[in-house]
Amino acid sequence: MKVQQIKSRLLILLTSLVISNVSFAAAPVANSPSINTVTKGLAETTIDGTSKAALIGAGVGQLTNAAANQYMSNQENELRTQTAPNLSLEGVSVIRDGNRIHLILPAQASFTKDSTDTNADLIRILDTIATIERKYNSTFINVTGNADASESNQNNLGLRRANNVAAYLQHQGIPYERLQSNSKGARNPLGSNDNTKGRTLNRRIDITLIPLTK
Repeated sequence: MKVQQIKSRLLILLTSLVISNVSFAAAPVANSPSINTVTKGLAETTIDGTSKAALIGAGVGQLTNAAANQYMSNQENELRTQTAPNLSLEGVSVIRDGNRIHLILPAQASFTKDSTDTNADLIRILDTIATIERKYNSTFINVTGNADASESNQNNLGLRRANNVAAYLQHQGIPYERLQSNSKGARNPLGSNDNTKGRTLNRRIDITLIPLTK
């Protein structure tokens, strides 16, 4: 096992110890610098090469390409049934791209300017995603943090947002081997950075679900 992978595992284990003492609830969760520090290792886990072997070694099952298509269809259907009004994924866009599923979170689940605090809407959505994804344990979860162009230190801010979300999903029972966090800073806007509505859309988390195939 590479030194970087060992580092990543130790960092995520430290994350577990930290977040076990943090109260996550359907209310704004204050940003914790200690969580942001130790979850940097989440960004080092990939689904390619030697890290894929680490996933398999951790008991994450591999799928054939044929099986992956049906597996992801079942997962997509379950996610879509939770997007109806008054259910936990209301407002979340579920986009199928081959054997990948992209989840685009709504504006009400976005972050306030220059903040990594998670609000009640985001926590509610993450709780539902975690409940579903605990059943689909051959799925790798890529969490991408985004920022708007007016925010300071955009790339780092996006990564801290992604790290907090990944740590929360781990706290909800998703093994760290299945999680990756990264940032696109302000490079992937959904709305215009020239108005408040657009900037709110851009301060978001994107989640991509990827099957682990042979």
